[in-house]
Amino acid sequence: MVTWRGRLIAERYGEGITEHTPLESWSMGKSLTATLIGVLVKQGIYDLWQPAPIPEWQSAGDPRAKIRIADILHMSSGLRINAPQDPDYDPSGTYPDHLYLYTGSVDSFHYAATRPLQWPPNTVGRYRNTDPVLINYLIRLGVEKQGEEYLSFPQRALFDKIGIRTMVLETDPFGIF
Repeated sequence: MVTWRGRLIAERYGEGITEHTPLESWSMGKSLTATLIGVLVKQGIYDLWQPAPIPEWQSAGDPRAKIRIADILHMSSGLRINAPQDPDYDPSGTYPDHLYLYTGSVDSFHYAATRPLQWPPNTVGRYRNTDPVLINYLIRLGVEKQGEEYLSFPQRALFDKIGIRTMVLETDPFGIF
C-alpha cells in the first residue's frame, strides 16, 4: 500500500489475495496492542513511565511492582519466560512459556502476570509474548476502570476513527484478544 498526504494512492496484493481477504495477523497484533495502549495514554488513563498497575504485582515487596509500562512495551519487563529463541534455551526442558501462553488453554493475563522476575526491569530485552499480553491486560483494566466495554474498545477508540470497518479481532475462551 502507498499513501500520500493521508490518502491511499496505490495498492497491490499477492496471488489469491484481495482487499477483502481476511488474514491472520499473529505478531502484527503486537503493534495493534501498542497502538491501543497509546490511545489510553493519550486519554490520560496511563503514563508510559508509571509502574504498570498489574493487580498481581501490588502486594508489599513484590519486585515486579517496579516494572513500568514502557519497560513492557520495550519487551524488557525482566519477567522469567523460557523461549526457543533464547541463547540459554534447552529444547529437552519444559515446553516454552513463550508458546504455552497461546497454546496452553490458560488465562493468558493471569499466566503472564504471575511469571517471576528474572532480571531488573529495563536491563535485558528479549522477544516475549508475555509482554504484549500484559499490555493487553492493562488495556482491559484501563477500559473497564472507565466503565467502558473492553470487547468493543478497539473498534470505538481506534478503528472507527480511522475508517476501518472490517477488522475482526478474535478472543480466546477467556474473552481476551
